[in-house]
Amino acid sequence: DTLCPSTIPSRTIKLAFYSQGNLAGTAVIPMGGEYITTDLVYVLQTQKEVAEELKCKYGIAVKAHADKRTSIPIAMMAGKERYSSQLELAQIMEPRIIEIFQLINQQVKAMGFAHDPAGGYVLVGGVTETPYLLEAAKSQLGQGVRIARSKESSIASSSFLASVSMIHH
Repeated sequence: DTLCPSTIPSRTIKLAFYSQGNLAGTAVIPMGGEYITTDLVYVLQTQKEVAEELKCKYGIAVKAHADKRTSIPIAMMAGKERYSSQLELAQIMEPRIIEIFQLINQQVKAMGFAHDPAGGYVLVGGVTETPYLLEAAKSQLGQGVRIARSKESSIASSSFLASVSMIHH
């Protein structure tokens, strides 16, 4: 069996490829959730903190599931305010999210693994909290993708799960 845990925090994606229970390869891709935030900053002409809040509170990974009717206030850099929809946010976020999974797929192939891992891909990190992210991941990596969730009630966010699992094991 092979397994590819993928950590997608803010700045870099970390991959580990296991085969037969042994570490078979690792890689780092210089992209993460911060790139999604930066896209929102530039397109919406807002501050990083505002873009991060929009991403976390209203962001969605697949525009087909976005609500175009909800009006979302956005504080712009010039001190003005404008309104957006979840659909507009998804139109900004989805291409970057798809790119992230395409890069993971390319990196796994570049590491010499011609087939998808039999044990699948396990996603960890703050970006995995984005609604419909699993659907976006499966569209690029195949059906063998899952998001790691903690059984510990004290670990509410998957952004901490990678660190906790490293300490635990």
